[in-house]
Amino acid sequence: MLHDLLFRLRTLMRHPAAENELEDELRFHLEREAEKYVKAGMSEADALRRARLEFGGLDQVKNECREARGVSFVESLVQDLHYSSRTLFQSPAFTACAVLTLALGIGANTAIFSVVNRVLLDPLPYPNPQELLAARENDSLPNLEDIQRQTNSFASSGGINIEPMDFTGNGEPMRVHGAWVDAGLFTTLGAQPMLGRLISADEDVKGGPQNVVLSYSFWRDFMGSDLHVLGKAIRLSDKSYTVIGVMPRDFTLPKELADIFVSLWVGYPDAASERDVHFMHTYWRLKPGVTLAQAQAEVARVDHQLAQEYPHTERERATVLIPLHEWLVGDVRPALLILFGAVGLVLLIACANFAMLLMARAVARQRELVIRASLGARNGRLIRQRLTESTLLALLGGQQAW
Repeated sequence: MLHDLLFRLRTLMRHPAAENELEDELRFHLEREAEKYVKAGMSEADALRRARLEFGGLDQVKNECREARGVSFVESLVQDLHYSSRTLFQSPAFTACAVLTLALGIGANTAIFSVVNRVLLDPLPYPNPQELLAARENDSLPNLEDIQRQTNSFASSGGINIEPMDFTGNGEPMRVHGAWVDAGLFTTLGAQPMLGRLISADEDVKGGPQNVVLSYSFWRDFMGSDLHVLGKAIRLSDKSYTVIGVMPRDFTLPKELADIFVSLWVGYPDAASERDVHFMHTYWRLKPGVTLAQAQAEVARVDHQLAQEYPHTERERATVLIPLHEWLVGDVRPALLILFGAVGLVLLIACANFAMLLMARAVARQRELVIRASLGARNGRLIRQRLTESTLLALLGGQQAW
């Protein structure tokens, strides 16, 4: 198939009409040159032979004309591709070894770079992710509210805790991941619902309405992607909750996995009011222009005040804020960078092996190259042909890696 494609492309480069026009033009000039020698007293045969000697080889002149109109390069490139593909198919052992060598090196680097890109380089899927912070330690909802109220560094804050809940409204009871949250979590992460709305601050209070927001996967798998799900009641752990919203498909929590979202004040009011129940992951969004150092200093001041006010539960408070991306990556960054460097070394070894294979092949074909050079092949053309063959092998290796 590749041979047929190259043959057709080569035929296209030498369009019959253009070749006929070139033949006619060269014949005209050759005849005019021969006429000059006939007028000088030569016979027609001698004059034609003399004109051909003066004019040079017709094939050489044709190539010069094609180069002048930019066709020769493309045509020779097609010839090189055709020749390279044919010789590679005639040497299946060498071709397979070279392609597999490159495929292993490229494949390993592609896989590891995909992980590095996803973990270290891709921005977090939240608006202005550089403003997001996470607290290294868990905390209670009262402490979270006190810090937000007594500091000026944060635009918003939110907390979340994942607990198993029983979903009993769709046949067999199912254990799902329930997220007890405060209303500020969605604002902090910049989340917007796909359907309906989110839990508001007015509802996020003790005795508030028993509303629930569904994740996309829960809505799809347990609610049948019902577009009219808003306002329907579902039972979670023997309580009835009204669906008020559905999150979009691309919404993800920083570290947690949740199927449904319920206000902590509504779902577990006893824990919401206890200051010593440090079970919430807390997230913070800085105000524009505020630095991490400024925010950390303010939080440290509030920590000191809370430790004095509630010595029995908060005596050893020391909230540490870190950028959300750094908190998610954690100790993985050095390991990933080392692994990426290791597979980079593997790629270098693969390239060195590939180069040795090409050198061995060149030595084996030395006699062929000498013969081609003695028949008039220019060094540039021979080098270009070798480069074409190497490029074709590299493309095949890259394709196998994918």
